[in-house]
Amino acid sequence: MSRTASSAEPVSIVVPAELQGPLLDFLNAYQQVPRNVSSPQQLDDIEQQLAKASDNLFSATMQTITQETVTFREPSRTRLGSLVPSWLRLLCQPKAFKNQGRRTVSVRLSRGSAISIRVVYYSRKCDRGQHREHKGCYPALECLGIFDRCSPTLASHAALTVALSGSFDEARQMLRLQGIALNGKTLTNLVYRFATRARQNLRRVHYRLPGQPTVKGMRLVVALDGGRARLRQNKPGKRRKSGRHGYRTPWREPKLLCIYAIDENGKKSKTFKPIVDGTFELLEESEEIFDRLKGYLAALRVEEAQALVFIGDGAPWVTNRVPKLLKELNLTEDQVHVVVDFYHAVEHVKAAAETQKKWTETQRKAWIKKQRSRLYRGAVAKAIEDMEQLRGKKSKTETAYFVLRKEQMQYSAFKKAGWPIGSGAVESAMRRIVNLRLKGAGMFWLQANAEHVLLLRCYAKAGRWIDLLPLALRSTLLPTP
Repeated sequence: MSRTASSAEPVSIVVPAELQGPLLDFLNAYQQVPRNVSSPQQLDDIEQQLAKASDNLFSATMQTITQETVTFREPSRTRLGSLVPSWLRLLCQPKAFKNQGRRTVSVRLSRGSAISIRVVYYSRKCDRGQHREHKGCYPALECLGIFDRCSPTLASHAALTVALSGSFDEARQMLRLQGIALNGKTLTNLVYRFATRARQNLRRVHYRLPGQPTVKGMRLVVALDGGRARLRQNKPGKRRKSGRHGYRTPWREPKLLCIYAIDENGKKSKTFKPIVDGTFELLEESEEIFDRLKGYLAALRVEEAQALVFIGDGAPWVTNRVPKLLKELNLTEDQVHVVVDFYHAVEHVKAAAETQKKWTETQRKAWIKKQRSRLYRGAVAKAIEDMEQLRGKKSKTETAYFVLRKEQMQYSAFKKAGWPIGSGAVESAMRRIVNLRLKGAGMFWLQANAEHVLLLRCYAKAGRWIDLLPLALRSTLLPTP
């Protein structure tokens, strides 16, 4: 076929039969566009018309390419065996699955309407009338990263939009503006399954992120902190007359870890993107946050780093587990430094001053300023001496906080060595990731759903979405790469 450009000679091209109709529609839409646009509304209408025509052409092209790829890679109708490609045997577990023939599957694209693909379906022979976690699958689609009948680009856009939005409703509005119309249930299922695959594959690869640069000779900082959010727990017993369960909304402390690199002056390195992850697991039930921290550090080969600095508020759930973690990572004492956040230490100074009820406000502020200056200059011993002179049981508790951590409060020495003395990185991450999305008035999360959104938001805010994407678009049945 041929077309004539407005300012060029006729061009002859060969167009496949399945694309001729959509291409003609696009060219007709282009030729009917008026060249004397007189208003912003008219220009917007033109843009919408051309976008619709180009989306239809895009859909037809993607359908052709996807169908050809699926047909080429699939075996003929036969039981899984020696004739089936190795990738398909690994994915489908041949002892349990059987070829049930081709079926028509509708796949949503990031632009344009859904496309129909004919693809082989595999299922177990014994699944009739039984509930199983994996009743069947479309291996050819899963190997292309097509899950939940959505293209990889659509799944990524949807999950990223949810991660960066304030709610699922906001995410739906943003997607609708991009021409992607998904109802609430479809969007939540798509995003939660996306996060589930990402988390499972992250564990399978032992937290080794793709394209991770070496940390040899670098100075790494690990900051950990806890926040607050409310979870939803159904009350035991029968449902109410309305059919709903009563529920409780206990506070839970989500834990965040942040790994970043610093230069010789203590400033963040621009060549190393921070790693941020978190969990809602209770410490009594699991040490999940430290398992993940160990996995990330081991994958980075932290033993090759010049130094590793742990910084936090000095909470026992952190400090009590650090020695074991260092032993498991084969780190020497010279490589590791533990720092109590200076600003948390000052808060404890203020708490000690508040126990002295007979002091005037002027006396209290002067005493706090004096001890703060001593801490900053490294005179921790003198600050402790003054605290020991305070009266009251509560003041003794605050003094004990400093006595137990005085070696981790040598701020003058830390500054000279170029180590950070504040945990602002993880504090900022807690605010942006948890407080602005998972914490709010009337916001109660099921723990599993909160974990999904937390994972997606951690990687999105850290600028590492491109590292999470390959993990989320890989089947959990495929062998570990």
